[in-house]
Amino acid sequence: MSAEQASRRSASPSLTDRVTEQIRAAIVLGQLAPGEKLTETILATQLGVSRSPVREALSRLEVMGLVKSSASYSSACVWSPTEQDVDEIYCLRATLETYASERALPCLTEEDFAQLEQEINKQESLVKLMDYVALVNSDRLFHELVVLRANSSRLLLFWDQLISQWEVLTVRRWRFDADRAMNRMLADHRAILEALRAKDIALLAQLHRRINKELSEETKELLRRQSAAASQHEAGAAD
Repeated sequence: MSAEQASRRSASPSLTDRVTEQIRAAIVLGQLAPGEKLTETILATQLGVSRSPVREALSRLEVMGLVKSSASYSSACVWSPTEQDVDEIYCLRATLETYASERALPCLTEEDFAQLEQEINKQESLVKLMDYVALVNSDRLFHELVVLRANSSRLLLFWDQLISQWEVLTVRRWRFDADRAMNRMLADHRAILEALRAKDIALLAQLHRRINKELSEETKELLRRQSAAASQHEAGAAD
């Protein structure tokens, strides 16, 4: 759930909301592959709905950066991240989280710290279960609590535009090297929590820069390996 979706938590989800979430989850989890064509009629049949909510859902997902529409708007394809995308997403995330931390620090309470601790404990259990859906949600909630406490509508807007693409990259990295990626996530979250408790903005800025730089490099290496594997597969098929 994104920050935009969070604003609608108290309202009952509409059909378009549900269709959007179903398609978004399939993209995040890789069930719909990067570059895969998305056709309204096929999706409508698969989801058991009319074309109208699918069309609206694809429009929302395009705003999130998860799909790209064709010129005729009758079909779309799943976002296929490039190395430049990865650099921009993680650089922006480090900037946004540092800014959020600086604004939120005076407002954070013991209840907030307890909630962050609870999310880390939940993540430890989810790592053992390899529950990617629940884990990516908990990972996002951990960071989003600080963003929400920053009390900045513009920050929320930028965060909302970034987070869905970040979730796609996160799940892809987890599946590439699950043990290292998930254990790193737990260690990073503990370090961030301790820095928040200490109200050490310099340390938080350093952590966010270091964490996001490392994640960016790991993700770009993943893209390179997947591209090389795809090229080898195509070459083998041609032989």
